[in-house]
Amino acid sequence: MDFAIATLAMRIRENGPGVEDIRIALNGVSTQPVRSRRAEALLIEKGISADTVKAAIRMVYEEAAPVSRMYVPVPVRKKMIAAMFEDLVGELAHSP
Repeated sequence: MDFAIATLAMRIRENGPGVEDIRIALNGVSTQPVRSRRAEALLIEKGISADTVKAAIRMVYEEAAPVSRMYVPVPVRKKMIAAMFEDLVGELAHSP
């Protein structure tokens, strides 16, 4: 049986220039899916900018607590989650 190494799902509801609501779900980083509530709260409070995306990436990275598995070391999966988050939200920070 194969399992995803790591996955990230995100839903954003914008309100003009701000973020009205956001949900960030991480999978493959724990024994069950994890919501990144700290990053969600930051982006709702401060909005999406290059600085808040960097801070949220750190929070997502810290909240990911993968269980060690053979073949894919924990640091690799944490970096994958951070990269996926940056790809998804980073585009929003740089859009007009």
